[in-house]
Order: sequence, then structure tokens, then C-alpha cells
Amino acid sequence: MTAALSEEESWSNLPCVVIARTAAEVFQYVADLRNDPNWHVDIATVPRDFVQNLKRALES
Repeated sequence: MTAALSEEESWSNLPCVVIARTAAEVFQYVADLRNDPNWHVDIATVPRDFVQNLKRALES
């Protein structure tokens, strides 16, 4: 269960980033596992065949 944010921790006080892209473009980038190492600090690499195999598995 997630605790409610106090007034000091409210979303309006958190740092934000403005991305000059559409939501669809951002989702497409984030959903592509090959991009994980660029934005997800605990992922070093994603093998190309892993992505292809995952796509095949999801399509079947």
C-alpha cells in the first residue's frame, strides 16, 4: 500500500522534466527494451535477439 504524500512531498514540489515529444513518441521509446540502458540506470544492455524473441512471444 502506498502512503499519501504530505504537503512537503506533493507532486508540485518534485523536480520535473519537459519532453518535447508526443506521448506516443515517448511511450514508443520507453517501450523499446533496446533503449533501456539510456534511461534505466540498472540495465547495462539488452541483447538484440532478446527483443526479437520477446516480440515473437507476445505475438503468439
